[in-house]
Amino acid sequence: SEFSVFCLVRVLFCVVPGEATAAIQDILDDLRRFSFNLRVCLEVVFVAWCATRTTTPGVAINWSIPLYGALCCVALRAVRRKQDSAPPQEDDVKKRGVLSKSLERGLVAVALFYAFLAPVLGISDVSGAKPYASLRMHGGSNHLLLPTALLQRHALLLDGGVVRVEASNSSFLNRLFPGQVPPRLLSERARRLLRAVGHEGRQFVPTYLRMIGPDRRARLPGDAGIFRRPFTVPALEFRRLLEELRTTTTAPFAIEYARLPGPEGDEAWRARAVAYRVRLEEDPSSDGSSRRCVRRGPRGSSSSSSEGSVVDELAEEE
Repeated sequence: SEFSVFCLVRVLFCVVPGEATAAIQDILDDLRRFSFNLRVCLEVVFVAWCATRTTTPGVAINWSIPLYGALCCVALRAVRRKQDSAPPQEDDVKKRGVLSKSLERGLVAVALFYAFLAPVLGISDVSGAKPYASLRMHGGSNHLLLPTALLQRHALLLDGGVVRVEASNSSFLNRLFPGQVPPRLLSERARRLLRAVGHEGRQFVPTYLRMIGPDRRARLPGDAGIFRRPFTVPALEFRRLLEELRTTTTAPFAIEYARLPGPEGDEAWRARAVAYRVRLEEDPSSDGSSRRCVRRGPRGSSSSSSEGSVVDELAEEE
């Protein structure tokens, strides 16, 4: 719903900015004058009905849903205004100078970079272009023609490979990854349809959980903080998670993870490949003095350290 609001706002104020602004002013004027004609009454009822459509666990009203309903009312009024307005005169079109045309070309170039080049380079993960494409952003590409995350595989700046988190007692981390949708939010009919096409019937939304922020994640049901199953993330994202744990929580945590060999592979590689494993135990409230890191090779050989010294660079503080 938040993403829908974001998209509709972009459409309104990029495609019909004048009409959208005037439509909002019309609505405010009607409400200020208590001019509740049939159209206004229907709009109010529609927005109120949208407020009852919340399905997010732990949230009484997801305000982005009635906001989207209100924006739909604005959009309908803006479209009506656009239809009633006169077409632009030829002289007005000619008055657009070189600067205006250059700005348009520049904005198109930025949009093309954001939508097409950034995922290929690997500098954009949570973006508007990704959800509908279901692109695999680390550990190899599932695109028919193009690679993804090139910088994470071939450049020193973003290199680091892939990490598989195999155990965690941190509720902060477990509420964020792997982000399984609670079964009660998927109807039995939906699960049957998924299984009929070879899907396992479970869905994961870590991108959404990242976007809603820690305050709303904390209001999810208590069992959301329980570790459910292993998951993979880019090493750069794993380092970010550790930094967030150290700065936003004070509870001690223990994480077991595996560094995968090489930058990419198939699903068996994601699930079972191991270059080495690490167990990290830390108490963020002790300023790093209480930290223990144990590294084990694929055949069980191990080395360990404590008192702030670590044996894996991902566990180091930047």
